[in-house]
Amino acid sequence: IRRPPRSTPSNSSAASDVYKRQVMGVGIVALALFGLWFIFWVWILVSPSTPANKLSGWPGWPVACTSHGCISSATWNKHSLAMEGFAQLTDTDRPTKADSLTTLVRQQLVKDNLSGRLITKKDAKRYREEVLKINSEDAIKEGFGLTIDEYDKLVIIPLLEQEALLEQLKMGSRNELFTALAKKHKVFILLRSLGWDKEKAQVLGVE
Repeated sequence: IRRPPRSTPSNSSAASDVYKRQVMGVGIVALALFGLWFIFWVWILVSPSTPANKLSGWPGWPVACTSHGCISSATWNKHSLAMEGFAQLTDTDRPTKADSLTTLVRQQLVKDNLSGRLITKKDAKRYREEVLKINSEDAIKEGFGLTIDEYDKLVIIPLLEQEALLEQLKMGSRNELFTALAKKHKVFILLRSLGWDKEKAQVLGVE
């Protein structure tokens, strides 16, 4: 009596097993990285001084969100330093971290609601050079701690976007604009120590 041949796994079955193990390995690594990212993110959110946290300069840590986008700790950190540099340059009161985040949240609300032609880098460069008469990167670096590209992105483009939205909505002042946007749209401040006052369109400290 002849014995039936032993069944051996085919090449395709073996390749499938290898592929499954590879996918499982990648999934475990991705899950571990996400867990590490989440731990660092929570640490930054509960930090008493988030912009001063050494990890806050890394991209990808959201600290405040609207329905259309989020503000990262890196952007907040850079904007805070720029506002502090401007205050020192003009001999005015030093802004708080809440003041800096207020500005960024307002800018995000404006960006969310602006329709029509977008403000470009060329628009920002033209305004900076022709209206503000600022051409020296050294002057910007000394006064704000920013490069020209960063200055255009963080200062000039938001300014032009506000002007465009004021004209679009036929409003007379920025405060009126910010208050109207804050009452209409949700804002989420993810930091434990700060909150959002929609009546004033302002980030406030929480006791």
